[in-house]
Amino acid sequence: MATALAEYVGEDVTASTVRLYDYVDPEALDALFAETRTGSTRAVQCVEFVVEDVTVVVRPDRVEITPTE
Repeated sequence: MATALAEYVGEDVTASTVRLYDYVDPEALDALFAETRTGSTRAVQCVEFVVEDVTVVVRPDRVEITPTE
């Protein structure tokens, strides 16, 4: 997700000026989509939040970044 955001703003992920953890806990977000201890998938299908002037939509199989309206 951090990589997708850095690419969207045209920066290298290691030198990005956008600090994702100022907006969302990346580990908690990853945990929402991780399998449970029993191996089943979680019910979460989509998480959406705003980072500066973009909307980030995280789905189990992709990250979408669009300008905030």
